[in-house]
Amino acid sequence: TSDERIQLFVDSVNKEHKKRAYDLLLITGDICEGVDTLHEWKEKWAWQLPMPVLICRGNHDCCDENSWYRLTGYPTQYSFETEYYYFIVMDMFDQHGDYTPLTESDMDYIKAEVSKAKDKPVIICGHHFQESQETELYDYLKTTQNVLGEIHGHSHMWINNVRQNYFSLCTNSFFDTTHNWVTKKKKKMLYGFRELEVIGGKLMTRQIQPAHLYPYYAEDYPDGYPYTVSDWV
Repeated sequence: TSDERIQLFVDSVNKEHKKRAYDLLLITGDICEGVDTLHEWKEKWAWQLPMPVLICRGNHDCCDENSWYRLTGYPTQYSFETEYYYFIVMDMFDQHGDYTPLTESDMDYIKAEVSKAKDKPVIICGHHFQESQETELYDYLKTTQNVLGEIHGHSHMWINNVRQNYFSLCTNSFFDTTHNWVTKKKKKMLYGFRELEVIGGKLMTRQIQPAHLYPYYAEDYPDGYPYTVSDWV
C-alpha cells in the first residue's frame, strides 16, 4: 500500500541519518493530492523524521497556499541558506496537474534571490524543469557564475547531468510508476533517494538504494536488488 511505501521511505532516511546526520530533508514535490493528504503526511510520518523537512510544491500538490503554510510552516515559494549554500525553492503547482514552465515573474524572483545570496553559491530547486521549455532558466544557469545548478523531481528517474557551467540532478522516486513514457521505454525504476554532502568545501552527491527494500520489490527484481549505494559522482 502507499502507507507501507511511505513508511519504508521514512525508515530508510532515518537509517542513513544515523550513519551520517542529515541537516535537512528536501522533498521535491508531489507529496499530496490535497489538504487532507498533506495533513496525513504531517500527522503520520513527518513527526518521525528528526531533521527539518522542506518540500517543493509539485504539479500534483493540490493544496491552497494558506493551507500549505499552515501545515508546513513555510510558503509555497521560498529560499533558505545553510553554512555553505543558498537554496531557492520554486512553486511548480498547476491546477490541471500539467507541466508549468517558469514565468517571467518566476525568473525575476530567482534573480532577486540570487542577488541576496551575494557570494554564496546558489542551488535552484523545483519539482520539474524541462530544458526544452525552460530556455531562459538554463541560459541563466550557463552565464551566472554563483548559481551551481538545479535539483528537481517529477521524472521518477535517477538523473545526474553535469553540463556547461551547471549541474542538473533528479532526486528519483521512492515509489513505483506506471507512466507510459517509462513503461514504453522499459525503464526500470531504482527506488531510493539522493544525498548531498559538503566534503572539503565541495558539493558531492550519491544515490541511496536501500537494500532492505528488496523484499518489498522482489517481483520487480527477481535477480536481486541492483545495489545498495552508488559511488560518489
